[in-house]
Amino acid sequence: MNLKRLALALFFCAFAIRIVLAVIFPLIPDEAYYWSWSTKPAISYWDQPAGSAFFLGLAERWFGHSELSLRLLPILGSMISALLIFLIVREFLSFELALLCVTIPLYTPIAFGQTLALHDSFMVPFWTMALAAANKLRKEPKKILWWLLLAGFWALAVYSKLNALFFGFGILIFCVATKRYRDWLLNVRAWIAALLFLLLIAPIFIWNIEHQGITFLAVKRLTLIHPTSTIASVVTSILEFFGSQALLITPGFFVLILISLWRAPFDFKRERDDLPLFFFSFSAPVFLYFLWVAFKSKVQGNWPAPMYVAAVPLVIWYAKKLWSNRFLRIFIKISIVACALEIIALGAHLAFPVAKIPQDPTLQMWGWKELAARVEEEAKICDASFLLTRKYQVGSELMFYLKNQLPVLCANYSGRGNQFDLWNDFAAVANKNAIIVDTRAVSLKLLAHFDSHEMLNVEVAHRANLSANIFYIYCAKNFKIQGPHQDYFRAPFEYGLKRLKTLVRATPNESGN
Repeated sequence: MNLKRLALALFFCAFAIRIVLAVIFPLIPDEAYYWSWSTKPAISYWDQPAGSAFFLGLAERWFGHSELSLRLLPILGSMISALLIFLIVREFLSFELALLCVTIPLYTPIAFGQTLALHDSFMVPFWTMALAAANKLRKEPKKILWWLLLAGFWALAVYSKLNALFFGFGILIFCVATKRYRDWLLNVRAWIAALLFLLLIAPIFIWNIEHQGITFLAVKRLTLIHPTSTIASVVTSILEFFGSQALLITPGFFVLILISLWRAPFDFKRERDDLPLFFFSFSAPVFLYFLWVAFKSKVQGNWPAPMYVAAVPLVIWYAKKLWSNRFLRIFIKISIVACALEIIALGAHLAFPVAKIPQDPTLQMWGWKELAARVEEEAKICDASFLLTRKYQVGSELMFYLKNQLPVLCANYSGRGNQFDLWNDFAAVANKNAIIVDTRAVSLKLLAHFDSHEMLNVEVAHRANLSANIFYIYCAKNFKIQGPHQDYFRAPFEYGLKRLKTLVRATPNESGN
């Protein structure tokens, strides 16, 4: 098999695997949660703007109600992203080498993560489209079409996830660092694009003004859930940040990315080509920001995802430039082997898990279909009019998998807040029976809002020989708002907003409680 056929085979195989995974695996809780947003369209939501909800609603309308239908657009988006990066890399590599170099990173865990219907899975493709438009502007700065496409794609990325605002820092850094492109800042076309971008994202800010800035508060709170308060916790957080990125992009590639990010600004003056600085400008700000966040709190592994859109071609550029270095060639080959071994190990764990790993995200997806069937049976016996959960994860999964839809309410009186606080209408279910589902025994304070209750048999979800999830199910009779949590039940949004503001203002130690 020649190099071109090998590259094409690997490229299409990467997406064939994604389709298979999308069919086989149930939704993880966050996928179900973002899908639930699509059932009640809005401009923005508690945690993020409406991009993910819009596309998930569109996918369900087009392709039906299934795991595959929700994941088809993310898979298509990841393919478009790969093709756009390929076109950029094609500027300095042959067709075969460019395709092969872009395809190999598609087998890393963070790339496979784009199979899931999450915010990043929609934001990254639009970030890539905006990057491709910016790359076109390097050669055709006077073409208004590229400016308008840049503004449009960037706005869509922001609607998908607020992290996409960092794209603006990339534009600014690249313009300031290169004399050739500083006139971008004074270009009338650039200001027209900037105005278009602001007009497109204005509804997000208007909605948040009407809802007291809840989306921005929730995002800020998200970075303070696991605060660092001691030197030891700071060191641990930073090590976890580097470790998570090394595992997601694989260790060898992560080392190559760090070296490339370090070299790019120093090499710029010696290079006639501004392409490496272009890649650096759109990857380094994201990496440095989340490194800074790691000094204050725990960073989730997927948060820096957009940095890899430009970091991968940056590594490819350096690999071509320094390919004559024997040590580099050996290291790249070792990195590819390590990537293959990590993916094989991850695939084996997904198919045949033999040990339960603490906070294993791959176990989150199991048991929901069986739980939904059990809840439907118990709801008939209990004569339940609604389903009550404490966690949005449980409520969202049941919303997706229940065949006979019960109204789902989430009693989020002690959490950091979620979209259900905007939806909950507890007055409408007063004096009605409920099925309560939780991942732990329900507190007596919550049960005090019912005249009587009965704990049913615990539902245990298994994956292979491991217990994936445990669910406690109750039949509770005659709900009443009066009781220990009446302040929350009377005004869920106001209560949740007040609590969120308190948590955001809290000291690091208080934020971690």
